[in-house]
Amino acid sequence: MLVEILGGALAGGAVVGKAAARNWGSLVAAVDPAALGDAAAFSSRVSALLRRVKAARPAPGVAEIRLPGENSAELAGMQRHSCCPPAVCCCTGVLQDSAERKQ
Repeated sequence: MLVEILGGALAGGAVVGKAAARNWGSLVAAVDPAALGDAAAFSSRVSALLRRVKAARPAPGVAEIRLPGENSAELAGMQRHSCCPPAVCCCTGVLQDSAERKQ
């Protein structure tokens, strides 16, 4: 809700009828952790939080908990070790799986 308020209402974007208005609004907020306290302590707390999230038990049917950016990093790694761009590698796998299921 806070993101919707900041990115929509505060930034002048549509809050009702967004699809018709084609104006979702945008807001960029930059925060300097050092301006609010010890930047190293902040980094350490964030790292602890991320470790805690990754260590949580995944929901049934979910192989692992993924953090934002992990999928992109994995695809970039695939690209470095392959001749195809990540989107092509990803789509090819999805298409192959789909074709195998239909057989």
